[in-house]
Formats: sequence, C-alpha cells, structure tokens
Amino acid sequence: MVKKSPFFEPTRSLLKISIRLAWLVIVGELIAATILIVKIGLGSYLLALKNPEFGTLLREHIVTAARIGGINVLATQNLFLPALLIVVFVTLSYHGRKKSTVLTLAIMSMTAFCLTNALTFTRWPILEAALSALIVYILIKNSSHGISLNKVVRLLLYFLSFSLIIFLGINLLKTNINGFNVLVGYIFGSYNNAAAVISGYVRQPFSGSTYVTLGAIWNAPFLGGSIREIGRSVGLDLPSASAGATVVWSSWSAALSGTGLNPTYQWDTVFGAVYGDVGPLFPLVFFLYGLFSQYFFIKSMDFHLLHSLIYVFILVSLITWFTSVFISNTSLDDYVVFSLFLYSLVRRQWNSSIRVGEATP
Repeated sequence: MVKKSPFFEPTRSLLKISIRLAWLVIVGELIAATILIVKIGLGSYLLALKNPEFGTLLREHIVTAARIGGINVLATQNLFLPALLIVVFVTLSYHGRKKSTVLTLAIMSMTAFCLTNALTFTRWPILEAALSALIVYILIKNSSHGISLNKVVRLLLYFLSFSLIIFLGINLLKTNINGFNVLVGYIFGSYNNAAAVISGYVRQPFSGSTYVTLGAIWNAPFLGGSIREIGRSVGLDLPSASAGATVVWSSWSAALSGTGLNPTYQWDTVFGAVYGDVGPLFPLVFFLYGLFSQYFFIKSMDFHLLHSLIYVFILVSLITWFTSVFISNTSLDDYVVFSLFLYSLVRRQWNSSIRVGEATP
C-alpha cells in the first residue's frame, strides 16, 4: 500500500499568518540593517564600496558590531528567504493556482535556508539577491502543477555548478598548491583553510581530539551549549582572534600567503577540523552522519515531531560542514526554532483543511 501525499489547501487565516510572518521578518531585517549602519556609520559603508581592502576590514568589524549581548543580528537573514517562499507558496495555493504538498513546502523552505547559508562562502550579495528572485520565479512559473523534488534538486545543482565553476576556477589559477587539494578544500571547506590543511601547509589545532568533528552534538540546542563550554574551558576548541589566539591566527595567515591563497579568508570550517581528526577517512564520517540522516528522514515522513526535529538537526549539521563557518553556527538554533514553528503551523492546518489521497495498492 502506498500512501499519497496530502494536498495543501490553505485557509484565509493561514494566508494572513504567512503575510504577517513575512512582514515580521522584513521589519527585523530593517532593524538589523539600521543597527549596523548606526554602529558602523554610513560613511564607512560608502568608503568600503571604493576600497576593497577597507571593505574586508569593515566586514570583520560588522561581525563584532552586529552582536547585541549574545545575539548576532545578522542571523535574521537566515529567516528572510524561507519566509518569502512561504508567503509566495501560501498565496498561490490560496488563490487556486497551485496544488502542492506539505512535504514540498518543507523541502522548499529547507532548500532556501541551505542555499542562503551556502552563499556565505561566495560573499556575493548580488548573487544572493539573484538566487532569491530565481527561486520565487520558479515557484510562480510552476504554480499550475507544483514543484517536484526533482526540480528542487535540479535548482540546487544549477546553483552549485555556477558557483563552483566561477569561484573554484579563479582560485585554482591563483594557488601554488595541488589543484585537486584546492578543489576538495573549497568544495567541503568553503574558505582557504581546508585546502591548506589538506596540503599540509596548516595544521588544525587539537587535531585528533574529535572535538570539532562531534561539535554538532556538543552544541545541541537542547543542551544549551553547556557541554561545548566545558570543552572550551579545557582548550578543546578552535582558536580565534577574539579569543586571544592571535599568534596562531598570524601564523595561519603567513602559511596561506605562501600558498597563493587569500590570507584574508582564513575563517575555519568544520570540514577542516574533521579532516584534521580523521584525514582521508573523512568519507566514513560523512557516511555515518548520512546514515543517521536517512533513518530519521524516513521516520519524519510519518510526521513524528521528535524525528522531524532530529532530522533537521542532523541535516543542518551536515550543511555546516560543507558551507558554513563557525560564525554562522548561531543559525542552527534559529533554524530549529523556525522548523518547530513551521511544523506546528502546517500540522494545525493539515488537521483542518488538507485532503488526504486514498491509498493505492
């Protein structure tokens, strides 16, 4: 027996909620931008447009200035694109132009989040805006028959191909190290450190401790980061300039300069630490995480809340290996909260206005 996916027919109340969600996120984005402009100064922004070197320093300053207490206001950008997609999806569905499934909604919002985080390694705001417009355009063009999983995967592949061809092509020509190592380092590591680690120019601190490899577990939202803090207190954490490890940071910069890699982009990625822990056996770590991810994905298909949250947690952990830097890890908690909100919203709507297709043999 094969159970058909339920068709999604939103009510007017859900349409209003989705629009309010979009306005809430947009207002949050404007507030975050205002805070940054006030702290940094509009003149600094204009100067950064003319001077690339000053722009790099400004970016580092923004990372610090964007923090209010323990919250980084830049994390709100991770909610903007998913919120926009939800509004378009629900609006088209409400007006009868689109018939799709709850699963498609979840996949599209998750894909949008993944792509937004993936753009952290390009640092191309224009590309991010173009990709956002492209996703919305595809949603509208396919409003008559919905968005299939195959089309979502195809969109992701187009994006990855476009980014990798441009980004990797430029950097492969500039470096003095093995081209294959640069290719692997950039695909998995986003920035220059992973390529240098694979080639042996840079050694990850505390390699072999597996602390960062298992960092997603230590930093689980429901643990409040308490276990990770214990690890930090005994030194099991990657160094950063803000933590006083300027000597290590400077040595990395010098090592990267000798390879032809841009020493400015030396933010660490999780993959570099994983490779430092297990070396060429890193595919085994990916396989184990993928195995757990597949198991909980199957369970989440039954709309079990706990399994769905665990699946999202594992999936986002995998995404951080490929695309994110440690500065973006705050988005994990945000996404779990966002997923919980989305799940409860869709679940309530499902109970009241979703027609479940009859089982077929």
